[in-house]
Amino acid sequence: MKVENIYSKDAVTINQTAPLLNAAHLMRDLFVRDVIVVEKANDQDEIPVGMLTDRDIVVKVIGNDLAIASLSVKDIMNTDIITIRKDADIYECLEFMRKKNISRMPVVDEEGFIKGVISISDILCELQEVIDNLVEVLKLK
Repeated sequence: MKVENIYSKDAVTINQTAPLLNAAHLMRDLFVRDVIVVEKANDQDEIPVGMLTDRDIVVKVIGNDLAIASLSVKDIMNTDIITIRKDADIYECLEFMRKKNISRMPVVDEEGFIKGVISISDILCELQEVIDNLVEVLKLK
């Protein structure tokens, strides 16, 4: 099973130079806990350069009593980003997630351009479908 068969093409992204407050509003408005931080590679493609989570904002900004209005996304984003190619196997993806204790990964193409995002939930839903199919096959025997 390949990542390209199950990943979400609706990744929420933001430019690293955007005001941090814009990222917080984006997360609030779209009901997401994180955004993929990108930089433009050309007119139509973006490269993931970091991740920003709601927890980053709480711990790094609010927890340190910083003025959110004076910060940009790049000031607090995590630059230790792990991506997965869309042609990778989902078991490889699961292994990365397990080792790094993460639940979401940006999906990129062969050139490193952002194509979407895959979550542990995406993988579990797909595996549940496989298990359900196996159960049906076993019932037929």
